Amino acid sequence: MAGRFEGLSELEWRVFVDIMPPEPTTRGRGMPPTPFRQVVNTLLSLLITGCRWCDTPRGPLWASKSAAQRCHQRCVALFDAHCGPHGTSHQRQPVINP
Repeated sequence: MAGRFEGLSELEWRVFVDIMPPEPTTRGRGMPPTPFRQVVNTLLSLLITGCRWCDTPRGPLWASKSAAQRCHQRCVALFDAHCGPHGTSHQRQPVINP
């Protein structure tokens, strides 16, 4: 059953602050970077509620769908580079009975 997520509290956010890279100040042109807290809120909301990307929450507490997807793709690429494609190096092998 899907849950409900209202965003990270200040105490919960402090756990993530230590492992996040420093926030970029500016990229020069275009839109300013989305704050990491909004991206983490959006990704956790997707994981907890089980909703689709097109149903991501909207508002000042949440990142846009495209910003959250971009961050998710970067995280998956880092994970794959470290652990193999989608964690295949850590999956159990099937047991064959003789």
